[in-house]
Amino acid sequence: MYQQQDTVSVFAEPGAGIHGLEELRRVCQCQDRLLTMVAHDLKSPLNVILGVGESLRAGLSDPSAEMDKAEILHDVNTILSMGNGMVRLVEGLLCAARLESGKEDLELVEIADLGEVLQSIGGIYRSKAQGRGIALTVELDDPLPAVYWDMCRIQYHVLNNILSNALKYAGEGGCVRLSARVDDAAVLIAVADDGPGIPVEERGKVFDRFERLGVKAERAYQSSGLGLYNAYLLTRQHGGTIRIDDGIGGRGVAFTVTLPARPSLPQGVRLAG
Repeated sequence: MYQQQDTVSVFAEPGAGIHGLEELRRVCQCQDRLLTMVAHDLKSPLNVILGVGESLRAGLSDPSAEMDKAEILHDVNTILSMGNGMVRLVEGLLCAARLESGKEDLELVEIADLGEVLQSIGGIYRSKAQGRGIALTVELDDPLPAVYWDMCRIQYHVLNNILSNALKYAGEGGCVRLSARVDDAAVLIAVADDGPGIPVEERGKVFDRFERLGVKAERAYQSSGLGLYNAYLLTRQHGGTIRIDDGIGGRGVAFTVTLPARPSLPQGVRLAG
């Protein structure tokens, strides 16, 4: 399991010396960055919520003010949207902490028809894609083997994240492809798009905590920077890997998740059923 090294262990290692100090400095820098990012990502929506709330209170408490239902509904939706974003950030932080510490227990269950599950997920995102003018296709090996995964977490933390990102960056008129194929005792699930892509020099840090996809503002959107980090941790907890390559036609990006059909059962993981 992945565990973040604490400051005590840095000093506890005999002969740590300069290496130990460098590691301590790195940990402190990560902690400082974490606090800065969390403070910023919570402060911004809080300011919006407070501003909209003050405006609502002023309008509703002034008998001479005219506020129609559409205006009120817009303000309420803004508050809810900002609040939900904050909840997602906190949930992402808690999930990352559990995965890092090994406290996020998996429940591996047999998925006899993985193809049907992936077709269903593809159908959900195809509906979203059509609303944005994006063509989403599903290409699966037939048959796919029965697998033993924690499918709920794989779908929520891994597939949902990479599919949502693909739809964000493909853009109107773009293409997204969900595919799965068998490779020996593993299944490779890939999500590719033909969007602007991610520069090769930035791909190495895509799975870092709080890393948004790319550094440009147009790629930032509203993101906690935890989605792909949690996807990476959960994939690794299943004994798998996740990598990033060029996408459709050499454009965009392709995320490929490789998972053993039947992972080994480390401590903290149980086979349900």
